[in-house]
Amino acid sequence: MGVSVKVRKLLPLVSVTSFFLSAVAALVPFLTLQLRSLGLSDEEVVIIHTAAAFCSSLGPVILGLLAEKWSKYRGALFVSIFFAGIGYVALLVIPKIVRVPRTPLVEFDCPSGLYLERCPDWDSCSGSRLNPKGIATFRLANCQYNCPQDGAHNTSAIQPIHFCFQSHEGNVCVFHEAGSKENSTVEFRASFLAATARTLYGVKANEFREYAGRKGADQDAVIDVCSFDLLAPILVNQKQFSDYICRPHPENCFIRCSVTIADALGRQMHSAPCVGVQADPRLTFWAALGVRLFADFWAISAFYLLEAVTILSINDFNGLYGKIKLWAAFGMTLFSAIAGLLVDYYSSIAGTTDYSPAVLLFAGLALIACALILSLPSMDEKKLNLTNSYAYTLTPEPRFCSLDMTFLVILVLLLGCIWGYLEMYLHWIYVDMGGNNLLIGLSIAIPMGCSAPFIAIAKSLVRNIGRANLLVFAFMFYATRTAGLSYVTARWWTMPFEAMEAFTLPVLWVALVSYGQKLVSTRQRLTIQCLLIVLHFCIGRGAGSISGYFLNDAFGYRATFRGIAVVSASAGILYLFLYHTCIRRMRRRASRKRASMPATINGGWYPMQNSRANGDTPAHRPMMRDQDDSDTGGFEDGVSGRNSWNKRDYHAMK
Repeated sequence: MGVSVKVRKLLPLVSVTSFFLSAVAALVPFLTLQLRSLGLSDEEVVIIHTAAAFCSSLGPVILGLLAEKWSKYRGALFVSIFFAGIGYVALLVIPKIVRVPRTPLVEFDCPSGLYLERCPDWDSCSGSRLNPKGIATFRLANCQYNCPQDGAHNTSAIQPIHFCFQSHEGNVCVFHEAGSKENSTVEFRASFLAATARTLYGVKANEFREYAGRKGADQDAVIDVCSFDLLAPILVNQKQFSDYICRPHPENCFIRCSVTIADALGRQMHSAPCVGVQADPRLTFWAALGVRLFADFWAISAFYLLEAVTILSINDFNGLYGKIKLWAAFGMTLFSAIAGLLVDYYSSIAGTTDYSPAVLLFAGLALIACALILSLPSMDEKKLNLTNSYAYTLTPEPRFCSLDMTFLVILVLLLGCIWGYLEMYLHWIYVDMGGNNLLIGLSIAIPMGCSAPFIAIAKSLVRNIGRANLLVFAFMFYATRTAGLSYVTARWWTMPFEAMEAFTLPVLWVALVSYGQKLVSTRQRLTIQCLLIVLHFCIGRGAGSISGYFLNDAFGYRATFRGIAVVSASAGILYLFLYHTCIRRMRRRASRKRASMPATINGGWYPMQNSRANGDTPAHRPMMRDQDDSDTGGFEDGVSGRNSWNKRDYHAMK
């Protein structure tokens, strides 16, 4: 691919942009997964991710003002990328929370029912997830007397034990003798509910024979116990009974049995495990929160400063801006896939998921970007040109607060919310599907690779399709993508829908930048760029993350995906309707009004030229040509074209 002369002059900027965005692509897909690997819960990860997104919105504002005041864009960009690298590397030194699962103690007490240790991490006995949803089969074995006052767990003198099942038609007793071959088990069927289980507090742990037999166990330890009552009818040999008792039942003694439970389909039931926590969960949470706040602050600041340098360096926000991002797209395609491969390779060696290769790859690419920043030209002269360019024009400068700007702000915020939700939860879903880290890396590589041809012809896309239509396309692609993902169950079938992100992020961003720069004056170009970044990548990302947590909890991710598809399609259609019925008509009316104004510049004098036979002269034309309206493809109307002139006319007049 040949490099144009304009791009060749901007090679230092292109290089810095490519390496920095490649570093971002190598790390961003794995950030939420890395927090998970620290042992944090999903709720804690959402809190950290959301807080980091909202707090990072201060970065472009603070660093942008400082860089503007001191005219130190290169220095601020260097510091931002450097500190972002340090911040993300610091994630690797946060202590992990090690959770060790164990099976809770369980026994059958006669006649109290099923006793199950209530784990400290359960909110209630329902946390046991022990609910047969029907009739369960109980098999009792090794029943013994436990007499705490005697200090004994069994008393052979009062063996055997009779399990007597009662009904109004009569009783049936089942003989049980531990250790015998014929009468060693008792089997019956009954139902129970976890929701109605009672909690017994302060029960001595050594009442459970399994605990008492453990070496080194604290015999004075107390635990909480869930007591499940058996519900009538109780089935024994196809006969129904209403209750049961055990005989003989000496005073101050109770009978405990080992128990196994099977559901209605004969599958053995197990309760949720008790999870023992090693390390300090609070320390890990607050450390991860602080590091992510620091790192995201500098990363978003670096992205804005890089965009600011780009805005100061170019004046073509359709073609040249897209060509700069084209080379970055190639790097993002390559390094995101490499990061996924490295994470899989080193995880297989370590025996556990290791995201340090992605973090270190980010740090390495960020250091290269820092080194290349030194080759950037000074921004002082470019800033002066930005301030003074197009200073003389017949038409008044566009107002920052306009109807177009209001719609743009709303659309960018909504697009940011959708993007933030997908970036937060989509990679978790891929992991739950059994996807490896290469798949996670390809979720960035494929859309970036697919976007390259379209970014290369960004100028033609903006002119022929229009900025407004590209925004509508982004909503429609979001609708198609989320609707399709809601039905996908095989992980590799997600890739065609990931390819659609080419129009919902890279191509969309070029259109947004072009649209935003068109709506403001030259003095406000950095302001609108800061606003776009904060709305989409900060506020929108945070809002999408936190709202998605509650939506997933209430409806599930598949239903949420379908809801997002409906909202996206509706927003795109509504904006298309409002644009053609309201915004475009108002813009045409304003254009005609400007065209009817007399062509005078500070009382200036126009020379008569191109006189006609009857002595008339053609109408005077404005000194500066208005930008073509490519919001819907082509010109808004013929007014600006008929009332504009080019540089050749200006030189001919002189």
